[in-house]
Amino acid sequence: DALICCILGVDTPLVNDPYDIFNQKSSSDKQISRDEYEFRSNLINYLIDRILHYSSDINNSHSRQAAFLWLLTFLIHCRRPYLISTYRSLFELKLFSLQTNLIYGLLDQDEFNQELSCKCLIYIYEIIENNELELKFNNKLFEYFTDNTRTYSNQLTTMAYEHNIQQINIDNSQIIFYKELCSLVDLLSIEKNLKSQLFYSLLYLAHENSIWSTTRYGQIFHKNDYEKKSIDFIFIYIEQLISRLYRLLYDPQMRIQECIKRIWNKLFSSTKQIVIVEKYFSIIFNDLYNDILSSRWRIRESIQLALLDIFRMLNRKLIDNQQYIKLFQELFRRLLAICDDTKESVRKAALTTINSFKQNCVLLACDPATTISNAMSDEEHKARGRYVLEQVLPVILNDGLYNKNEDISKFSLNTIMEIIRYGDRDTLKPYCTVIIIALFEALSSIEPDLFNYASMKLSASEMKEQIDIARLHCARSSPIMDAINTCTNQYVDENIFDDLSGKLIETIKHSIGLTTKCLIGQYFITLSNLYPKISSKYVGKWMAILVNTMSINSNRTLRKTYTNVLGTIVRIAKRSSIENLLQKISTWYYQTDNDYQYVCALTLNSISQSNHDILLEFGQQILPLIFLAMQENISNTKDDNEQQEEFIWKNLWIEHTGSSITGIQTYIKGIIDNIRSAIEHNSYSMKIKGARAIQMIGETLKTNLNNEYLFILVELLLKGLYGRVYEGKEYFLRAIETTCTHCKATLKTSPDLVQRTYESILKECKKESLQYRSVAIRVLSLLADEYNFQAYELYWTWFEKTFKQPDPNEEEDKNNIDEDPILSDKYNRTLIECLPRFWPKTSQIESTYKKITFQLLIEIIIRANWQMQLIVIQSLNEILQKSSTIISSDIIYLLEPIINLGPRTKSSGLKREILKFLKIVFENSQYSICFNENEHIKNILQFNIDEMIHDNRSNEINEQAKELKKQYEHLFIKTKSIEITNFDQNENNLF
Repeated sequence: DALICCILGVDTPLVNDPYDIFNQKSSSDKQISRDEYEFRSNLINYLIDRILHYSSDINNSHSRQAAFLWLLTFLIHCRRPYLISTYRSLFELKLFSLQTNLIYGLLDQDEFNQELSCKCLIYIYEIIENNELELKFNNKLFEYFTDNTRTYSNQLTTMAYEHNIQQINIDNSQIIFYKELCSLVDLLSIEKNLKSQLFYSLLYLAHENSIWSTTRYGQIFHKNDYEKKSIDFIFIYIEQLISRLYRLLYDPQMRIQECIKRIWNKLFSSTKQIVIVEKYFSIIFNDLYNDILSSRWRIRESIQLALLDIFRMLNRKLIDNQQYIKLFQELFRRLLAICDDTKESVRKAALTTINSFKQNCVLLACDPATTISNAMSDEEHKARGRYVLEQVLPVILNDGLYNKNEDISKFSLNTIMEIIRYGDRDTLKPYCTVIIIALFEALSSIEPDLFNYASMKLSASEMKEQIDIARLHCARSSPIMDAINTCTNQYVDENIFDDLSGKLIETIKHSIGLTTKCLIGQYFITLSNLYPKISSKYVGKWMAILVNTMSINSNRTLRKTYTNVLGTIVRIAKRSSIENLLQKISTWYYQTDNDYQYVCALTLNSISQSNHDILLEFGQQILPLIFLAMQENISNTKDDNEQQEEFIWKNLWIEHTGSSITGIQTYIKGIIDNIRSAIEHNSYSMKIKGARAIQMIGETLKTNLNNEYLFILVELLLKGLYGRVYEGKEYFLRAIETTCTHCKATLKTSPDLVQRTYESILKECKKESLQYRSVAIRVLSLLADEYNFQAYELYWTWFEKTFKQPDPNEEEDKNNIDEDPILSDKYNRTLIECLPRFWPKTSQIESTYKKITFQLLIEIIIRANWQMQLIVIQSLNEILQKSSTIISSDIIYLLEPIINLGPRTKSSGLKREILKFLKIVFENSQYSICFNENEHIKNILQFNIDEMIHDNRSNEINEQAKELKKQYEHLFIKTKSIEITNFDQNENNLF
């Protein structure tokens, strides 16, 4: 300041009054010489050059600050009117270079540099009196802040101004702020010089700081009332500027907010912000509403924050005015659109704003508890709430609830649930169906993705089922279901039932969410309980869609849920619907998928638990199927579902029949029809169930089985025997065995049927499977024994082939080498066990085969283990008891190996059978004569019986041997008493 005064010399205003720089006349009347004028001009030029040089140095903010202070001081002195023509023209030559550096100063990070630059620009604008120069100066200033292609650089470096070599960044918010000021001024339709004046007024207020009030420069400005003039000038256009200023108060950039806040506080220093907003509410709200979808993200975000303040503070201005309520629909739609903005900060601001709008405007307008304004009656208040819902609901349902943006869909869902609590019944009723369907679909959409992923990826069906059950449990206890139930209780009636039922069915068809499908099914139970009379018209369609969905969806949780629903709603169904359901169950049961059978069991069990009498009423249609289904599966490893299924079928049969005999006799016709369907089915497991059912009928009814039904069942069994061998086919053979045993008298009245049965079994005995052949041979032996068929010749071929030792010179059959030893052993035992039943029925055949048979049995006894020896002796005992043509010479070869076996074996069972064999021989005079004729056999008998008597391992065997010897003492060798006495005495002497 002192140096500037030196340059001006006697013309400096500080000579007389240091604070009066606006004198119109110079304090000195002395004229300066031309040399002095040139000298001072050179000094001024030098000063301006130095100012230009240092103000363009971006690397040193202090040098820039000093340069701006020099320039400001020079401009203050040049404002003197009488110096305009003398010195002011000197800096006008470099006006635009100075302007460029001052613009860079406005963008400086240092606030003081910004304020210095601002003041300098204002002074330059006031000093310029040349209109053309002033216009060019202002245009260039506006061009700097409106040209998006401009790169900011200085005179000392070619690097971009935004980033210098020391990594110092320019604050981009300052550029944006000046651009906003330019656009703000440009909005007004006024002359260019007025726009310039308005721009500098705003610029001055934005950079007016308390620091200036304590300096001489500040006193100069206040003395000139520049601030007051700026405020007064801005107020001329305040209505056109207020909405933009209000929005900029919420700009995302804090620097911009601070600058606009200074302007706002200067303009409305004595009035609260809410009062100003309320005064200009219509202008502000309409501009915000129109610009809410601006292409600039800063504008979109600032509008969200501005609206948020309005919704919180001035919400009654909106909901009490029909003019604004009419905008709610479009406003809500636009807010939802901004919630899906590309910029995250805008999305977050929009979500906060739309939540505030919902809470403070929409719900408040609908809530009956809201305080009614003085100008509004109670009816008008309700009408307003209905109108608001009519405006907002379509947007939520159409644009919000199904939006791909998760935040929008969740917000819409929460809004609907809150509207249900506060909304008017007459208003919500038309939307009831849409709301309920939307809430059901939302149940699946809001689930965590982890649930679906885990349910799809887990291989264990039990784990998948547990997860699905957990999903349903969470959904049932969710606020969404509470909202659905509330909506149902309050708004559902007969008028909307038809539409609601149709939409629910369509949702089950097209929805892919498990939770939605299952809970809609359970919702049918709710409707049937609340509105049974109305629901009875639609329950048939509900049952149909549930059944069809189960047929195409294999999810176990869904099927269990739907079976429970069917069992509950069937109580209000028409008779035709129940018949269709039971017919569908019957059809399902014969599907190849075992899960269908499980579904059938669960459905019927649910019906039984909820509506027990229905199964009794339709017993002829469904109980025969239950009888077939309760037959056990042949699988050795059954999972929990299979075990539960068997338990369910058996319980259903017992609960609805009481007694198996009575139940079978009552429903025998239907049972036979189901057995026929099972045996004719392609599934082997189903065929086996049919065979087991026949076996159970034979075991239960026995001789009480009607002749006609018996013959039908036997024919079905013979039909089932046809074809290849499969696992479980032996149940047909066992069923034939049962019926032929318990119904022998009836079957003998039909010799042709018995003959065909015998021939069919004979064919089965020739099958390759040893396990199956064993059962077939056992059944054939039964027929041969009970119905007097002569089959020993055929039997002997099997028996001889199996047990006769092969010739060492012959090659062994490869099939025998590959046979399972366990199955082979079982087959061998079966052949021996069936020997008594196959035993020749005529003396001629018996005489032909008895000797070779006994010889082969002796070989078996000699080389077999004790289990096989036991079976052989048991069979021999039966043969000896039933035959009348066997004599002592036939069995003489059997006695020695069997008697010798007694004391050697450890098996009590085998010893018992040997003693039984001896007793049979002793009792029959035809057999016992061999002991009298053969002394060797008698000695062997004596020795082995004594050994068995003295065997301490089994008291029972000892006693039986003693009893046998005592009873048939005449067949044993007499022992001298002295020998026994001596033995006893010697034994006593030992002790």
